Amino acid sequence: MAVMPALSPLPLLHVAVLVWFACFCVSGTSTVQHSVLYLSEARRNVAMAATADGLVVAGGCTDAAPGAGAFSCVRPSDSIDIFTSATWGPATTLRLPTPRAWATACALNDGRVVVAGGGTTSAKSATADIVSVASASVVSNASALTSARWGMACAVAGRSVYFAGGIGGQHTHYTAVVDVYDGAADTWQTAPFALSQARESMGALATADTVSFLGGWNELLPDPNVALVDTFNVSSSGVPKPQQPQALHGRSYWTGGATVAGNVEIAVDNGALNVRDGSSSSGGGGGGVVVLCCC
Repeated sequence: MAVMPALSPLPLLHVAVLVWFACFCVSGTSTVQHSVLYLSEARRNVAMAATADGLVVAGGCTDAAPGAGAFSCVRPSDSIDIFTSATWGPATTLRLPTPRAWATACALNDGRVVVAGGGTTSAKSATADIVSVASASVVSNASALTSARWGMACAVAGRSVYFAGGIGGQHTHYTAVVDVYDGAADTWQTAPFALSQARESMGALATADTVSFLGGWNELLPDPNVALVDTFNVSSSGVPKPQQPQALHGRSYWTGGATVAGNVEIAVDNGALNVRDGSSSSGGGGGGVVVLCCC
């Protein structure tokens, strides 16, 4: 399991280096693998997703520093840097047909990466690009999303990736729409369900048959921090439908989440990777094995 630590921005400078840490825990011991990966150009606000074949870093902003606020970008990047897991050597660089920052990236189960939305200071984008790490290729669809926006969350369930929420227009047009890309059919459609509250900057997670979008932000609300979890049943055996929205414990601005596979729950919390083996639980009191790898 690889963990990418956040890099703090430096005044008038963008860091063109990715520091990649892999943390392994075996029988109570841990080791750390450390690699330094160089981007093809210095930039911020990139979209990034990892597959079994490697890492994709797409778009971003090459301005020397934010201008009129944090959401200013007059020089968007068209770079797609692909790092392969076989060597973690120099990147193969492809080009986005539509340069942009603040896009959202999610890896399909077949190893491709979908890079959707984003924009610049003057305009947002409805474009989605399908990037293949294995073949180092990109296919673009300029009108994939229902509306041009950034700040979406994405989650993958089965062969599909779900892009939820976001903000369009002049930073005030929040949306509750969920757009779906079917990786097998290579088609886009609007989901038959929507978020219970329009918002951006959510966390996302998925199980075999559900996708969930957690927390978020909407500055038009009395309290802009959204304390909701929207979960949708997307099982192929039934009609997709929303479950009852759940309130988070307190007001939360989520940027991460948990992944559940079988009886094992994995969550990222404050830079640490927590793995809980639910199969060890007994009765109703929880229990189980907790492994903490602090990288």
